[in-house]
Amino acid sequence: MTKLPLVSICIPAFNSEKWIKESIKSALDQTWQNKEIIIVDDGSADNTYSIIKSFESEIVKIYRQENKGSCAARNLAFDMSSGDYIQWLDADDILDPQKIEMQMSYVLKDNDPLILYCGKFGKFRKDVKKALFTPNALWQDLSPYSWMLLFLGDVLMTQPGVWLISRQLIELTGRWNEALIKNQDGEYIFRLVSKSRFIKFTPESKMYYRTGIPGSVSKTYNEKAINSVFQAIKNCIEIISSYSDTPESKSAIINVLNVFLKNNYYSKSESVKEAMLLLKRYNGSFSYPKENYLFSAVKKIFGLSTALYLKNLWWKFKIRTGIGVY
Repeated sequence: MTKLPLVSICIPAFNSEKWIKESIKSALDQTWQNKEIIIVDDGSADNTYSIIKSFESEIVKIYRQENKGSCAARNLAFDMSSGDYIQWLDADDILDPQKIEMQMSYVLKDNDPLILYCGKFGKFRKDVKKALFTPNALWQDLSPYSWMLLFLGDVLMTQPGVWLISRQLIELTGRWNEALIKNQDGEYIFRLVSKSRFIKFTPESKMYYRTGIPGSVSKTYNEKAINSVFQAIKNCIEIISSYSDTPESKSAIINVLNVFLKNNYYSKSESVKEAMLLLKRYNGSFSYPKENYLFSAVKKIFGLSTALYLKNLWWKFKIRTGIGVY
């Protein structure tokens, strides 16, 4: 009897004591039997390491490093893995029990390591039974070029956990970019897609993406974060430009630059100036963001920095309470 391919479930963890048990259990509960679970604690300061250590076994392998960031933790997890296929899983997310088995059924039929398999993700705050699955244009079979056009052109969202990726394809793609602190997921997936032969959508496979975590709030005016987002965008632009110089690719590039500028227009980051220049290079134009009455009033009375601070506080409050999240 032919041995089934080994799947490595790679989990980076940092200060995840509230959620890590659920994530590990969802990995252990996978109906695909030939699996290993690689967990890397990225220098957690809470009880994360002792929790994951309690799961250590023949198939659950635990590693620890000083705090270097999620990308470095993922790279170490991959280095320590042995699987023919890799399943990324963040420490606060959850896999449906049949997620890997459903995708491996396609793998065994296709027998092509350069095909990427993408499932569905549902957003939830506390209870996965209340997860909301919102389809987007990426939830279909696509060529790599079509996927990249949609991802940039519509600025769509994907999650590392929805993918099942061959070891060969990961080695072709290269490592997670440890210089990035924001938008590293999108940049990595974009590179994966660019090296693939085809993206196959597997609607039966599901994962659950946890939202509303205070420590993971990503909308910030921190200059390092803004620079990281822009660097990731530039990397994606270089990739799609090397694929094809068409009106469609230029339109997608112009759109993603406009979204970046709209989100970060008030920042003093040099990335905003560079994005403006890059937009002009592609003959694009930028529509300056309209300010609502309250923002304009606060800015006029107390200054721009106070208006931005209060706007960011309100956004964080909405994320934590769920107001306007779904």
